[in-house]
Parts: sequence; structure tokens; C-alpha cells
Amino acid sequence: MTFLHPALLAAGLACIAAPIIIHFLMRRRRRPVRWAAMRFLIEAYRRQKRRLRLEQLLLLALRCLLIALIAFALARPIAGRAGIIGPGPRTVYLVIDDSLTSAASDESGEAALARHKAAAEAILASLDAARGDRAALLTLGAPADAPVVPPSSDLGSVRRLIGAVAPTDAPSDFAGALARIAGDLGPDGQDRPLVAVLSDFLAGSVRDAERLPELPGGVTLAATAPARAPVSNIAIVALEPLRPVILAGTTGPESAAAPAGSTQVRADLLRFGPATASAAASTVRLLAEPPRGGDATPIGEAVVRWSPGQSQASVSVPLELERLAPVLRDGATSVVLRAEIDPDALQRDDVRRVSIALRDELRVALIGTRRGGTRPTIDSFAPADWVRLALEPAADRFGAPAGRVRVSEIDPRAVDSPRLAGVDAVFVLEPDAIESAAWARLRAFADAGGLVVVTPAAREGAQTWPDLMLEAFSLDWAVEREPRAIGAFTIASERAATGELDLLAMLGGELSHLAGPVRVSRVLAAQPARGSGQTVLALADGTPLVLVARPEQAENATPSRGVIVYLAAALDLDWTDLPARPLMVPLVQEIVRQGIGRAGGAWVSAAGSAPSAPPAAVELRSHDGSTVAVEGGRAARALRHAAAWRALDREGFTRGTIIVNPDTGASRTDITPPDEVRRWLGAAVPGREVRTLDDGAPAQPGEAAVSLGDDGPTTPLSLPLLVAAALVALAELAAARFASHATISRHAPVSEAAA
Repeated sequence: MTFLHPALLAAGLACIAAPIIIHFLMRRRRRPVRWAAMRFLIEAYRRQKRRLRLEQLLLLALRCLLIALIAFALARPIAGRAGIIGPGPRTVYLVIDDSLTSAASDESGEAALARHKAAAEAILASLDAARGDRAALLTLGAPADAPVVPPSSDLGSVRRLIGAVAPTDAPSDFAGALARIAGDLGPDGQDRPLVAVLSDFLAGSVRDAERLPELPGGVTLAATAPARAPVSNIAIVALEPLRPVILAGTTGPESAAAPAGSTQVRADLLRFGPATASAAASTVRLLAEPPRGGDATPIGEAVVRWSPGQSQASVSVPLELERLAPVLRDGATSVVLRAEIDPDALQRDDVRRVSIALRDELRVALIGTRRGGTRPTIDSFAPADWVRLALEPAADRFGAPAGRVRVSEIDPRAVDSPRLAGVDAVFVLEPDAIESAAWARLRAFADAGGLVVVTPAAREGAQTWPDLMLEAFSLDWAVEREPRAIGAFTIASERAATGELDLLAMLGGELSHLAGPVRVSRVLAAQPARGSGQTVLALADGTPLVLVARPEQAENATPSRGVIVYLAAALDLDWTDLPARPLMVPLVQEIVRQGIGRAGGAWVSAAGSAPSAPPAAVELRSHDGSTVAVEGGRAARALRHAAAWRALDREGFTRGTIIVNPDTGASRTDITPPDEVRRWLGAAVPGREVRTLDDGAPAQPGEAAVSLGDDGPTTPLSLPLLVAAALVALAELAAARFASHATISRHAPVSEAAA
């Protein structure tokens, strides 16, 4: 039983003291005054004393009960009812799935999230704030959000917040939501609340490896039944320009010139659901978004032909760079490319973005010394001479006129931060000649988005610098200490690996022809541990020749932006004839351009995380004007929606572009078996049953349904209490009249004692 006006109840109960006080005041002793006939009255009183005291106590009890009933009636008590969590005030935690798959629509066109919100409102309608019911609201889009926690009795506000829930592009975060509930309830789970999870539990929402926290013992966990039919879906899971950095013409406000030439953008697609079994075609359209918002410009298109049973495909979309001219305004240093496919049941993963950096030139520093005079002969070339020649060929075949790569030299004994700050890439060609402190500066340069290329020193004997390099860049590699002669091995005809750090992807099929004549006779070999880098070029015996990695970071630290490239053979003719072969120029050019692009290009992250930001950035701003502060090199909060953000410094200058794409790991729209869902959720309530919320669909065998509807009206007790008070009042009147002896006959005979 609960009361609408507990204050009136307390005041009324306090008034019960009034008749008791009056009773004792009336019994206060007076000074006796004797008179002649008094002895007869005293004798009669003594004979009736016990009966009179009983009458007085009964009358006092009736008067106290009357006041108590009136107090209870004014406080308006309400009886509990049998509901989804039992009688009495109820507490419900509504957990709504607003992750990426919640936007999937069924055959009728209704999105899953709309059904979840309707079910949440049905539960909310079954609650009664007058009884003391409370509701909390949490959403599952990672990281889980808690718009209403702790629970509130303002059910109208909770209902408005439910209506405002919109789908995100992030994965689900069941563990985070349940952890928030467990923290709010404490260890005992007071009020025996209901946790109602509203989700279709599609494969993209259920992460089997995610360990769910345990809820307190008094909690009932219930969930809607998993979706019974899969949803057909096609998602763009990757978008990668083959050239992340393009050397463009001047793009200032006086000129809208675009870079010349062409490139390609590769799009990777995945199919899910029943449509996988049939043939189909998907059109991939490529558009360029203006840096400060506005209409996107179509710049390319390609078609993917799906075969029956095919679930993944890749397509290269040609991009004529001249078509970027309409979006290159106001000195743009990058352009955002957006790929789109035909709309399907889940449209939020039909769009993906990537940024291409536009540069007037690339700046490369060579840490090493040159041999001979100003024009040394080939037989006296040092590694620095070979690299300079490869970076400054007479005719640039890589999309820009000669001179677009500016090469400078840094003395190995003068590697300092100011010199490194003015370049995009560094070739460490004499690693044994630089000081140990210089390796820390190179690490800071890489973390800021720089490319560091390291080759062994072109000399005999043991080399100790690998220890300094591995420590500075936190690389889990095993590097030999002395050069090893290998007998003129050739480069493997097949490239060792592909992926995000595959810097030689543009060479494609040409690589095997270019690498054929190359001989390598000496290496300072390195073997990376699993996950600590990848081999992009190897010798015929499997020895890695070119290794690529990012510097490792401590847990919870901002990820390093840099790219580390290790060439196992020194660029010296005594080690390899690579410098004198045709492969040298494209190899160095691709390492520089692709490496700089991946180290200092777009800052890409998946929705549901707080992305890292460029140095000096203090704010992120999207095209629609939304802003997010930058704290500690990261966005101050997680970004749950896909968008392109400009990173601004304190003066309002753009420091870079941050791309947030849908988390494609959450795009899977296959169903999850109900038993698997119950088993997974059961980890949160060990030893207890996971109930199934009745959303109107037929229950599966073995599902214990919990009704979402109302369980009948509450029972107001005000009127019965008022009726009872009236009856007590009548009884009090009768008792008072009887106790006053007003009914004794005046003609009654006088007793012998009185006579």
C-alpha cells in the first residue's frame, strides 16, 4: 500500500493524541467539596466503577480510530496489484537497442527501433507514478548511454526521452549498459527491479566474446524475443584510395585548379541475409564533399556484379582528379570522398567516407652523409645519394611534375626536433651514427604523423643500434646484430601481405617484373612477432626485405599516427644491386607517398569511440555545425554517428580531417538463435531464468512470457475508509450516549441503600 499524501497521513495520526490528552485533562483531580448527600453518590460510583472505566476506554478507542480513519482517507492510500514485477511500487530499467542494426527495417518498412520504442512505451504505460513506480532509460549504442539513471518517477519525461531515441552507427554495448545498472542498484538490488532489454538481437548486436557483468540477486532480467527472420543487407566495409596523398596544384582562393591525372578508390562490400543466395548488382557512386559543407559532387561510379552465394566483393572506382575542381575552395588541404550504394533494408552502412590529402610538395629528410664532391660518380654513391636520385628523377611518372618532392639532409649528429618538424618523412640511412637521444625524437616525430624509414648501416661488423630503435618505437621484433651473407637471393614473385599498411599496392602486377632482376647478397634480418608489423616485400627464401609497422603504444594511450618502414638491406651495391635497378625509383616513391599518406593523412575511426585528433586541435566541427571539444589529444566524448569532422586549433585553422564511419562489425543482419541469446544474457543473472517480454508475437517453445500490458486498475481505498469512518462515527455517538447514562428512567425506584 502506498499513499498519495503521506504528509496528511502523518498529521492525521498525530491528531490521535488529541482525544487522549482531553481524556487525561478531564480526569485531573479537583479539590473535593463535601455536601450532605455525597455519601450516597460515592457508594453508587464504587459499585459502577469498573463498568464506567470500560465505557470510557471504549469511547476513547472509538474516537482515536475515527481520527485515524479520516487521516488514512485524506492520505489516499492505493493498493498494489499483480504486475510484471509484483505488487507494490515498481522499478523498471528500459534498455533500448539503438545500435547500427536497430535501423534495419522489416518487410512492412518498419524499423526495428520503432518497435523497441513502442514496446518501451507500453511498459511505461503499465506504470503508475501515483503508486510510486519509477523508470530508468538506457540505450545500447556504444558506449552505452544512460539518459535516465537513477530511475525517475517523472514518467512523462521518460516517455519524451524514449521518443527522442534515434539509431546510431555504433555497435551495441550490452556490457556497459548492464554495468551501469548494477552500479546504480548496488549489491542487494533493492526494490526487486525489472531490467527490460528491447532488441532484435541480430548477429551484429550480439557479441559472444563480450562478457556481461552480473546483476544483483533481486533483479529480474527480461528481453524481447530475437528476430525470427534475417534481413537482407549490403554494407560498404572499406573504402581506400590507392593514393591517400595527391600532389595538387595551387588551391588557394584565387584558383580552383585541381590536380591532373587519375587514381582509383577501392570499395569493399559485404552481403548478409537471404539476398546472398541470388544474383544481383550494386552500383557504387563516388562523391566529393566540400570542406565546409554543401552539395556533394559526383566524381565516379562502378558496378558490382554479385553471383549467387557470393557474400563479399571489391570494386575499383576510377577517379579523374580534374573533377575535384568544384570542391577545392578556400585553400583546401584535403577532400572528403563519400561512397554510396543503392538503399537497402539497413541504409546506415550504405555510406562510407575517406579523406584524401592535397599537397603542393612532400618534404623528405635524409639522415646520412654523401660521398665525393658535388657530383659524385655512381661507384662512390652513398645510400643518401641513391635515395635522393630516386626521389628526384628527371621525369616524375607518379602524377606530378619533377620537383614536387623536396629533399633535405640532416647530419646524423644533429637530429633535433626543429629540423624534424619541417619534414614529412625521414630516411635513417646511418642509424649507427645518431645519438641515443635522437631515437626518442624520431619516436615523437612518428607519433605526430611522420614516416620513418630505417636501413642498416652500410658496413661490416656488429651493429648495436637495433636495440635503440626497437626500444624507441616499442617494436616486438627480433633483429640480427651482424649482417648475414645470403648468396644473392632474388625478391619473391608474390608479395608477402596486403592490408592497411601495404605501401606497395599501387605497383600491383608490375612488381614481379621489376623485382626479377634484383639481387640481394647481404641483409640485417628482422623477424616481427605476430601482430607487430607486416612484411610487404620478402626474398625468395622468406626473409623479410621490407617491414612496415606502427609504433606500439601503452594501453589506453593515444595511438601513434606514425609509420615505421625497415629495409633489411643497406642501399649499397655491396649489399644489393637494388639502387641500380628500375625497381628503386617506384619502390622509394611508393614508400614515401603511401607512407606519408597513411601516417599523416585522414584520421579515421569507427562510430562508438572517441577518435584521436591532430596536434594543436582543440575542437571538432561537423558540416551541420555540431562541435566536440578535444581533451588530451582525443574527442571529449564518443562519436556515435558517421560524419566528417574538421579539427580546428585555437585560431580556427583546420589541422586535419577526422572521418567517423559506421562500425561495419555491427552490420551483420543474420538472426541469432533464441537459446543462444538466453544463454548469453544468462551470464548476467546466473542461476536465474531470463524472461521473455511479450511483444505481441507468438512465444517460442520454452519462452516464459512476461506481459507488457496493464494488469488491471489500482484499488483506491479512500471511499471505503470514509465509509468506515462514518460507521465508526455512528458507533462513537451511540457509545457516548450510552456512557452518559442518558437513557436511565427518571421514575426508577430508589434503592434501599439510597433510602
